[in-house]
Amino acid sequence: MSKDLEHSLFELIQAVGVFQKHPHYLEGCGLFTQTELKVIDAVKPNDKIMMSEMSKILGTTKGGATQLVDRLVDKKILAREYDKNDRRIVYITFTPDGVRAHRSYLECKSKIIGSVCKKLISKNSNKQKNECIKFMNNLALILKTTTKQ
Repeated sequence: MSKDLEHSLFELIQAVGVFQKHPHYLEGCGLFTQTELKVIDAVKPNDKIMMSEMSKILGTTKGGATQLVDRLVDKKILAREYDKNDRRIVYITFTPDGVRAHRSYLECKSKIIGSVCKKLISKNSNKQKNECIKFMNNLALILKTTTKQ
């Protein structure tokens, strides 16, 4: 592998890592970690998700998911709802503040992605944009499969 490619890939991974570790402010809702945002992204307004599904999405144990959900319950973003027929089944739903946080998260995500895309598009030809998209898709796939090993 060329040193330039190796260096560029390392810089990209570092930049993504810094972005992910940085807490994000959601208008009117406060600061959230990247993992909390992953939960906010997984739950949909006017819907509910089982705790077991949440642990799968997060790639963690049910205990780890419970701790994370507890933080968002304390922040008044999520609420727990127990199944009427089986109290062992716990659903996670948004509170009204959670619906606002979800909307703010989607707006923030759209702004960030839009800003990056605008910068990529404005400086490159269509051929370069298509090559970039193909490269990013391949890179995402490679990183996902590499980190699972």
